[in-house]
Amino acid sequence: MLNKNKKLPLIYNTLPNNLFFLNKCSKNIAIKFKLCYYKVMANELMMEMLLYLLNNGKTNTKTLAHHFDVSTKTIYRYGQKLSIAGVPIFSSSGRDGGLEILSTFKLDKCYLTKNERGLVTSFLDELPLSNLQKDNLHQKLIPDVEISSELVPSLLIDNSVWQSNRKTCIIPDIILNAIHAKTSLCIIYKGEERIIFPYTILYKSCNYYLVAYCTKRKDIRLFKIDRIEEVTTSNEEYKELALTRSELTKKIQSSFERVEITLATRTERDNIIKNFEVINLENKKDESIIKINALKTSDLATSLLAYQDKIKILSPTWLKDEILNICSNIKNSYAL
Repeated sequence: MLNKNKKLPLIYNTLPNNLFFLNKCSKNIAIKFKLCYYKVMANELMMEMLLYLLNNGKTNTKTLAHHFDVSTKTIYRYGQKLSIAGVPIFSSSGRDGGLEILSTFKLDKCYLTKNERGLVTSFLDELPLSNLQKDNLHQKLIPDVEISSELVPSLLIDNSVWQSNRKTCIIPDIILNAIHAKTSLCIIYKGEERIIFPYTILYKSCNYYLVAYCTKRKDIRLFKIDRIEEVTTSNEEYKELALTRSELTKKIQSSFERVEITLATRTERDNIIKNFEVINLENKKDESIIKINALKTSDLATSLLAYQDKIKILSPTWLKDEILNICSNIKNSYAL
């Protein structure tokens, strides 16, 4: 039996409060559970440290200690444990010293199951990268495994459209390198020269876009990759973007003007709800009246025409006129 008057170890009092159920357990069980918890957390931290060193190369212990919020002694201790586990990790002293993992080291393929390796392969195959880049990624993630020898995964990814076997565009190395090196680019887009600061690649609606700051528009803009006619490096000073991922997503959305559209449909209600932001829905006896909030893009009218005669635009008037004009031009093109 645990002496109730005996002071509990510090580790008992430092466990996160969200494990509230331990208060109902005996103190014996609680202490053992917490010791086990911290052992698991230490293993996770070592794994994170391993991945960090693989991605960032040689790093000094102070930087690692600050990044993982532990002491430098703990970093050295974890380094020793990784070395005992067979990881070729080295320690060097001096100004340029730190911990480093042998560049030829790769994580063992046993970390992934066959199905998981198949998922990774399917994903890599559809990335808009050159075959050499894909092979390099494949060897880093799944070394010593032949792609053809793997079973069909539970999820196949295919970015081509049904009407064509054409794969997605290949993103030029100069764009990817500029994103990583944070350098400016000069592009020719729709016949117009632009100086941009590239930030990231966006994949949306089966298309790849370059998200960049445009010096001409003085704001964030999207450039469809396959519409960039030419791209070269620029001497323009790069402007850093101090935004989080969620903030950047909101800014991209806000860069488009939005429009409220009211339409009537008998059969496409569920598809409209799935594909658009619905503001109001009124179900009548024979049809549904739906008000949606849509991005005012150049292909808005043609995207609505995909529903053919199964929807009817009620407002705004300019959108109705644009759709009628498109339909009229189609009719005239078929006239004898």
